[in-house]
Amino acid sequence: MFPTALFVTSFLYFFAYVIIKKVVPNAFDLLEANGIEGAVGHPYPIREEG
Repeated sequence: MFPTALFVTSFLYFFAYVIIKKVVPNAFDLLEANGIEGAVGHPYPIREEG
């Protein structure tokens, strides 16, 4: 019989790993694309269109 606590702990670690693996590259892409202001979420972009 598989212990429930061990199952829940391993599932949470796996879930956190997947979320971090998806979120961290996106954050780095935002830093590369828009600069720090764009990644932090200021309303104006660094590059102006038009």
